[in-house]
Amino acid sequence: MAARLPKRARKALETTSRFGYGARGLVYLSVGAIALLAALDLTPRAAGTGGAIEAWAQWPLGLVLITGVAGCLIAFSVWRFLQAVFDADNHGADAKGLAVRVGQAVSGIAYGALAFSTLELLDGFEDIGEADESDSAKTFAAEVLALPHGDWIMIAVGLALIGVGIGNLIQGAVQDFSKRLDCSEALCRWAVPLARVGYIGRGLATLPAGVFLMRAGIEARSSEARSWGDALQTLEAQPYGSLILGAIAAGLIAFGLFGVFEAFFRRIEAPKTLAPT
Repeated sequence: MAARLPKRARKALETTSRFGYGARGLVYLSVGAIALLAALDLTPRAAGTGGAIEAWAQWPLGLVLITGVAGCLIAFSVWRFLQAVFDADNHGADAKGLAVRVGQAVSGIAYGALAFSTLELLDGFEDIGEADESDSAKTFAAEVLALPHGDWIMIAVGLALIGVGIGNLIQGAVQDFSKRLDCSEALCRWAVPLARVGYIGRGLATLPAGVFLMRAGIEARSSEARSWGDALQTLEAQPYGSLILGAIAAGLIAFGLFGVFEAFFRRIEAPKTLAPT
């Protein structure tokens, strides 16, 4: 018999999930802000999620913020798994619903990994910044390429990341974001366009990193791999690259703002029983 969750536990789960959405929003706000500064040549380079969190360490009480966000990201990762396993969003068990739930599970893994990498920064300020995102991406690619059929695995990873980017573009274009929001019609009219711009911006930001990982597999060279931030920086070096990077940065900031909005107004229904569906 499935264990039934008490009302208090469901309320606690909803609250922690909201903190998770807010933490995700803050991370993408930082990524977008750094990318915008890079597009305006006010900072040396764009950064990915890890690099953006490292930048917080330079702020007063930066480690306190990092600690709180790490905890919230863990909560968000747990919520993603509950969405996937217990179908908390009622996507169903048809092909489309299962595809969405698999995406939620992958998202849970990604944000869980980001949370634990964030916790590694808490050894002290002197350790912050020692790890370089570029080196991490190349190290990852080198380890994958050293595996049997590593080139094909790397190509598959790159294609998967490209798929995530395309999925975000499609979501931004066609998804009805208002059905997941519990807010007034006036607020929804403001939030839905923000979500569309945000998802399209995140999709465009993800595609270059996927392309570089795929190239690393095709050419069997780890040096071709790029971190998220480096891929955006490479994009900026192209004709009109600053304008493109600025537009993507605006999209990432919109995604971050929508994440903060979701923290307050997303309709969250914690599962009543711990029975996978």
